[in-house]
Amino acid sequence: LYGSFECALLYMNVLRKGVLYISSAHLCFESTIFPPANTKLPLARVRSAERCRDPTFHLIPNSIRVRHDETGSLCFASVYPAHERDEAVALLRRCLDNRTEQPR
Repeated sequence: LYGSFECALLYMNVLRKGVLYISSAHLCFESTIFPPANTKLPLARVRSAERCRDPTFHLIPNSIRVRHDETGSLCFASVYPAHERDEAVALLRRCLDNRTEQPR
């Protein structure tokens, strides 16, 4: 496990509070409230990670957008403080740069 970050996943148009975990092989999100919105995404499927604006109000750049496969994406919002968001994005980018392609 490289890092964990408190945030909220935009899931079915609702923000679900939880924790984003970044490991050498997966990106995982575990919600801490009901109903659960747990996600496990292999890094081999992730194409990019970038900072973005809050998906609800589109004003505050406190979110991370992870693009995967061809058209899919996940938005992790409310990553505070800003240095935590920047650390998470940098960590994801390092993992993507250093990954070895796994057979599908």
